[in-house]
Amino acid sequence: MAVPVFLSQLIPQDYRPLLAAISPAAFTVVDWKQLLKEMPVLLKRINDRENVSLRSEYASSNDLGQAVLEFYFFQIFNPDGLFLDLRLKNFIKDKNNHVSYVPNGFWIQWQETFRLGLISIYQGFYKKDDEKLEWGLLQVGLIDRKMPKEKCDEVKKMLLAHLGGDYENQTFYVADFTKSFERFFQFLQKNKIRLSVDFLYLGIYLASLYHSLEKVGGTYDVKKCFIEIEEKRL
Repeated sequence: MAVPVFLSQLIPQDYRPLLAAISPAAFTVVDWKQLLKEMPVLLKRINDRENVSLRSEYASSNDLGQAVLEFYFFQIFNPDGLFLDLRLKNFIKDKNNHVSYVPNGFWIQWQETFRLGLISIYQGFYKKDDEKLEWGLLQVGLIDRKMPKEKCDEVKKMLLAHLGGDYENQTFYVADFTKSFERFFQFLQKNKIRLSVDFLYLGIYLASLYHSLEKVGGTYDVKKCFIEIEEKRL
């Protein structure tokens, strides 16, 4: 199954490369009713370049790749919403050579349980806190309290493999992201795990991050970046 034809036709052509990086299996496990309900609002924002209810106020260093990664984590801590497209064309440098993001209409607001769950997953992963990791998995819907321990452990294993092992010296390649996401969603599909549409938005968000950091190149201390942003935002 490919990206649904109606969805690829509705989304403006400029954003279709981001959808192309998402596993086709993702479209079999997300909540379609929720997606169809939200699609008209999202398309209106995109077409009208509407960002009146959300602003980007974050400015970082003059290191472009680091700024993109910092902005990725910075937005996760914003309860009011986040811009999904982190491709390089959306970043500019000011007169002091600092990098900042140019607001546009491609933004969404995650359900608060999902957003807080995602933060908890990152906290649990980078700080090796199993309790936080499990709570986060529960909040985003990847596991539930009725799920056998063996299956819970499988979900954790798949997710940790996707997040990456060398997080203090991480490289970013879209092809690697696509393959990893494909395995992850195939696993969810096989185990009949259903997810909210917020996971689809997360996939697009991650795909745009990988697009940018692959172009910039280099390696990144993702753990350090997350912890520094967490300290500023909490």
